[in-house]
Amino acid sequence: MRKSIKLILWVVLGVLMAITIWVLLLWVTNSKLLYEFIFYLVWGVTIIAGILSFAIAKKYNTPRVMTNSFLVVTIFSMTLLLITGIVYLIVSSMP
Repeated sequence: MRKSIKLILWVVLGVLMAITIWVLLLWVTNSKLLYEFIFYLVWGVTIIAGILSFAIAKKYNTPRVMTNSFLVVTIFSMTLLLITGIVYLIVSSMP
């Protein structure tokens, strides 16, 4: 059971990292997709999945690299979300 949980967590970590890199690429290219509601919904779900995966990884004493990776990916994704929201508010308030 423990090995299957580790394998599932590694897969989830890979997916979260891929989504975060995709978001970063969209952010750098200033894509209009960043300002769609469905995109924020997916982004929020990935952040919640990262937090839950971090908690599960801590509970099952997975390797430190895995728990730290979940933490870094989630915090980076939250930071991008915050910066995107601030930029959107600033740009939308301009005449």
